[in-house]
Amino acid sequence: MDLKELAPNNTWLISAKEKESELLSLGVPKGRIFDSLKNAARWGLLPDGHEYAIYAFRKRNGEMTCIGCPMIGGLRKIALSSGKVSILNSNVIYPG
Repeated sequence: MDLKELAPNNTWLISAKEKESELLSLGVPKGRIFDSLKNAARWGLLPDGHEYAIYAFRKRNGEMTCIGCPMIGGLRKIALSSGKVSILNSNVIYPG
């Protein structure tokens, strides 16, 4: 399976390709990148840093890897597209 098979649309594919090349240049294995992109596609989120972000990091053994997680924009998109939520507000909480 490749990215074209995962992509729900061209915008998603372009965003995924940009993220893939960025992570490959950092030394992240292609399989880990593909897993993270597959999760973004499963949720129906763009891997653009606003809906879904993929972070590269070095493990304790020195190996590069990555992990993906939905961002606030993606969580809002999922909630609103579910049909169970019609209005969703969020605010920033500051300490002090």
